[in-house]
Amino acid sequence: MKKVTLNDIAARLNLSKSLVSRALLNKYGVSEDTRQLIIQTAREMNYSSPKWNPNMTEPSHGTKYVCLLALREDFSDSNYYANIIENIEKTLKAHHIKLQLSFVNLDSEIITSFEQNSGIIILGRIPDKQLEVVAQQNIPCILVDSCDYRGEQFDTLMASNHKAVYDATCYAIQCGYKNLAFIGSENYSNSFRERLDGFQSCVKDHANSISKVYTATGDYNDIQIPVDYEELEMVLSAAQLPLACICANDIVATLVYELAAKINLSIPKDIAVIGFDNIPRSQWMSPQLTTIASPMAEMGRLSVKMLLDRMESPESPHRSIYVHTHFVQRQSVSDKSTDSL
Repeated sequence: MKKVTLNDIAARLNLSKSLVSRALLNKYGVSEDTRQLIIQTAREMNYSSPKWNPNMTEPSHGTKYVCLLALREDFSDSNYYANIIENIEKTLKAHHIKLQLSFVNLDSEIITSFEQNSGIIILGRIPDKQLEVVAQQNIPCILVDSCDYRGEQFDTLMASNHKAVYDATCYAIQCGYKNLAFIGSENYSNSFRERLDGFQSCVKDHANSISKVYTATGDYNDIQIPVDYEELEMVLSAAQLPLACICANDIVATLVYELAAKINLSIPKDIAVIGFDNIPRSQWMSPQLTTIASPMAEMGRLSVKMLLDRMESPESPHRSIYVHTHFVQRQSVSDKSTDSL
């Protein structure tokens, strides 16, 4: 009788040989349902190998942990990160890996020990010293969203910030807005800088359609308020109207709403507002906020996949992946191009 091979099992299940091999060796990157199906098929086909124990039903490597490292200050409003973390935890659970959540503060001591962790997911902004410590751990690590690290030790996962804001600015121009502003501190995060770059690129490419450009991009005074409020006041008070404000995130957009109400500017008659992230409160605002939806659930799932890939192939080239956003059109932008018709 012909000896059954991994290729035979893969052909029967229409799976790749590498996936079959990982499942039988209890390696990562295989869901439990698929792993059990492969094991059952291997038994039925009388597959044998010195590396595989047909009586083994549970992973032999014991419980594994992944540390999710985040800045405590970023969680005062957890609406944005909650969806990402939920999907990270759900995806890890499917691979029998437990999640450990660790917080660091901007001014506190850094975490130096990750001995129990098989991998690390860094979410959002982290102090440079903490990143340097993680880089020395020789543990698979993924940087997710707003990461400033410029080295080559990590894989990175980001939303397509530049393209998203470029397209949103084009939308404002197509709606007839000739006066544009970008609101949000460029020093707040790498994501903010990419969004500012997208705005500036669109302005440059459509210079003939634009009358005035304003920016409020100075240093922020409060880590929870990523904009120079006095600079924002100057822009809204001095700008020619109507004005389209492209905001670095939805929190910044709420500040534009508040200040507009104080100085008796109407949204969207006087000021159009476009946010970024599509957090739940964007639908509660009046008028509802036009915004860019970040792919939070997909970023959670994909970050785990990238980490598992890195754990499987630690020597493979590091990757930087951008996930596309989508535009959410609501009531905070009006079509000025039809006003004179």
